[in-house]
Amino acid sequence: MQQEQAVPITLNIKSELKVITHLAWPAILGMLGGQVMNIVDMLMLGRLGEDAIAIAGMGFLWSMPMIMFMIGCIRGMDPIVSQAHGAKTHSIATLAYARGFVIAGILLLPAMGWHLLAPWTLKILNQPLHLIPEASQYCFALMWGIPGSLAFHVQRAYLQGITLMRPPAVVMLGANLFNVPLNWLLMYGWPGFEGFGVIGCAWATALCQTIVPLWLWLRSRHQLPKAWLKESGICNLKGLRKQMALGIPIAMQICLEAWAFNVAGLLVGTLGANELAAHMIALNLATTAWMFAMGLSAAATTRIGNLLGAAKPWHVASWTAITLAVALMTLSAILFIFYPGLLANLYTHESDIVGLALILIPIAGAFQIVDGIQSVAGGVLRGLADVRIPAIALIVAHWLIGLPLGAYLAHTTNLGVQGIWWGLVAGLTLTAAFFCIRILQLTKTGVKTV
Repeated sequence: MQQEQAVPITLNIKSELKVITHLAWPAILGMLGGQVMNIVDMLMLGRLGEDAIAIAGMGFLWSMPMIMFMIGCIRGMDPIVSQAHGAKTHSIATLAYARGFVIAGILLLPAMGWHLLAPWTLKILNQPLHLIPEASQYCFALMWGIPGSLAFHVQRAYLQGITLMRPPAVVMLGANLFNVPLNWLLMYGWPGFEGFGVIGCAWATALCQTIVPLWLWLRSRHQLPKAWLKESGICNLKGLRKQMALGIPIAMQICLEAWAFNVAGLLVGTLGANELAAHMIALNLATTAWMFAMGLSAAATTRIGNLLGAAKPWHVASWTAITLAVALMTLSAILFIFYPGLLANLYTHESDIVGLALILIPIAGAFQIVDGIQSVAGGVLRGLADVRIPAIALIVAHWLIGLPLGAYLAHTTNLGVQGIWWGLVAGLTLTAAFFCIRILQLTKTGVKTV
């Protein structure tokens, strides 16, 4: 392990802005491509009635915790590949890529088992009983997209680590070309074929997740390692443990926030179907805005890792990326706060659901800037392979403060679903503060390469 000493800030802010923007815009488009699929799903589900969004929302809220955890474990590749690319030690990046597939294989069966538990766990979690059978079927259909999703994220982690952001972005945007017709066919049917309704949406998602890794491989086969299966030491336990030692805290860092929103959704589900539908609309909008921050976060991870691997100063790049996040998320905050009615009516015209969404969407606007800061600051820390302390910070911010505060406000102050969302605001604000303090600390002490 090589120790990087604290160095003076000598890089030019303008040049870093150019580099990070160059890395970020395709990553943002790729993130938006995935989110557009979710938005289209929500819009098309709205045509099936008021329960459709709640059913899909319940299935999604059960599925996503495990999906996010798996993706996070795979992203143990992020600091290894980006730092190896900066140091020009390409064999290390190739080995990390190969081990990414091994780790994905290890995670596959537990992930499928998680989805099969939905009928029992949703009852235990006190979700609306009349929605649970279809929500469980929704989870079962989503389960079959897991292998393709894992393969895609291994490929994307490698390509982004070597600064190739465009291929995954093109594939994710292009996946929408498949998603819409598959949704239409499997949800609504076609002459001579009866659609599956809400469950058809999940089957369409699973099919798209199977297509994208094949497409990405065809498009990037010359950039992806060609002989990675011949790498010695792929299944070396010490090497796998090292990569997982990075991946599990990264998974927790990513998941603890996402799980907080999922648990918030389950808490909302106990309040009623309309509350859950309104929550899903506001969450879908907030997640769409979050894609901009996540694209910047991916760019920050790559840039910071490359600079650290090359033994160059990384400090200017980190604060440049965070400043860009503030600028972008200010725009979404304005949109959410001043135009909630316009946004809510894109999803449904059910007056009860729209009325609740009009309350929640401006609250989502209140946390846009801090959400951007904590997302990009988290990407900076991942590029530095500083993953354990941020995971602890997220536990404190969301699980010891934010969620308990939200539950208290919801059930003891008559704020209902609003109280849960104000708890989320508190958790995100604390996380942003913790991460920025950690970056300042590492600026002074220096960072070890992996």
